[in-house]
Amino acid sequence: VVDRGLDLRREYYRALSISQSIASDDGMEPQRLMPLWLSICAGCGDFGRYDPSYLYVALDGLLLLPSDEEFATSTNPELLGLAYWAAGQRPDEKEFELEWRIRRKHINRPAEFTKEGVQAAVAVAERQLDDWTGGAEKTFPLADWWLRNVGIDPSRRKSPYRAGSIADPVPKPEREAVLRSAGEPLDRIGPEIADKLLPDPADLKSKST
Repeated sequence: VVDRGLDLRREYYRALSISQSIASDDGMEPQRLMPLWLSICAGCGDFGRYDPSYLYVALDGLLLLPSDEEFATSTNPELLGLAYWAAGQRPDEKEFELEWRIRRKHINRPAEFTKEGVQAAVAVAERQLDDWTGGAEKTFPLADWWLRNVGIDPSRRKSPYRAGSIADPVPKPEREAVLRSAGEPLDRIGPEIADKLLPDPADLKSKST
């Protein structure tokens, strides 16, 4: 008897998640499946290709990744999975807080590690979101909530993906005007480059502070 509600693809992923150590012993790179689990996390929900139940499978896959002394990730893989889910599917605060509480129990590290890990996970997810949207979106709604939850003031964190780069981009017509004159002597076009393409040092100083 086969349960008609059984999702064979999900169960395949579940089997894959719990057999990673066996595959690693047989020669698979320990972190080989990390991109797969992250992509599933990003697609679990109303805006993705996977049913929400896939999230648990993907997060377990990240939890069960074989350790690799030669490959050190910048943050805990589970934190990255939560960040990708939050960025890709926009769960509400209650949904996210529930998953965060569950997964936090698996992170047997000092609180400072969790704080640094969350900050790194948010930054990576923002970078990915920027790529997904072609620069249209720089962050996701729950990023600030998550940072505050671990004791980080969102307004004081260092991330180039919060409000653009330190120097505002030069308008395209001005860039192209300078590029069209690139064949002329440098002493002739130098002042124009400095005026149009290089940021004002005073402006940089004010933005950096």
